[in-house]
Amino acid sequence: MNLRNTFLAAVAVVFLSPATNAFVQAHCVDHQISDIRKWYGQIEGYSIRPIVEQFGEDGPDGFTVKRYFWQDELVKLEVSLGGDHGVVTDLYYYHKGELFFVFRTSSGWRFAGYQLSDGNEATIETLEEHRVYISDLKVIRHLQKRVEANSPEVLPEQIRTQPNADHVDPEMTRQMIIQGFWVPQTNAQAELEQIIFDGRGLE
Repeated sequence: MNLRNTFLAAVAVVFLSPATNAFVQAHCVDHQISDIRKWYGQIEGYSIRPIVEQFGEDGPDGFTVKRYFWQDELVKLEVSLGGDHGVVTDLYYYHKGELFFVFRTSSGWRFAGYQLSDGNEATIETLEEHRVYISDLKVIRHLQKRVEANSPEVLPEQIRTQPNADHVDPEMTRQMIIQGFWVPQTNAQAELEQIIFDGRGLE
């Protein structure tokens, strides 16, 4: 291809129509997500005993960090924390040291505003799942499931059959990326608390 044809080809790429450009971007994201699912399946297939670190007491000020290594490389990180009204667990996945996926589960409850026949306050139980696909520390897709019920026992089956929905929550995913990037770099409690509770990286 001569220089003129090379230039024209480059110009054609730059001036793709919006519809064509959107198609190319969607195709690229689909390819990235295919890789992410492959890496995720590989990691979940490993038989790994985590290194477990418990910080503080059970409750709103305590948290647990579990680190999963395969051939001396961190491939999975679990951060769990809870309070009086719920528990949040984040699973972070890494490929060649790069964060590529976060799976969050969060459960909680609130008063329903009426009493049961036995005189106790009725509650509404909630369960959420977030699947966040990441490339170069940027979110390329965020999927959410959310269910509610008066009994926590029915929630796992309800959420299993609930379809994923596209979701956008820049603040949530910003906190996830900060946590997924910085937590692997320290095991000092004060620094972990800064990352997990304050949402700030290390200086």
